[in-house]
Amino acid sequence: MNSALPKNIIVADRDEVRGVHTALVIKRLDYNVFVAGNGEDLLRITNRIIPQLILLDLRMPFAGGGSCLDMLRSDS
Repeated sequence: MNSALPKNIIVADRDEVRGVHTALVIKRLDYNVFVAGNGEDLLRITNRIIPQLILLDLRMPFAGGGSCLDMLRSDS
């Protein structure tokens, strides 16, 4: 990975405990981690940052993971 790029990862998971736990593990690897609990949060975060990786729960509420993936693909 190019060191000039911000190391941003989004963890999008409907299970808050799992999302936070995953984020804590990733932060130890020196990444900026953003946690989204639903599809709306995920889309809001992607409007502010450009992630290098999104860990996406396909069964999230309020615009499920599949719908969010379609929206993100159409925006790129």
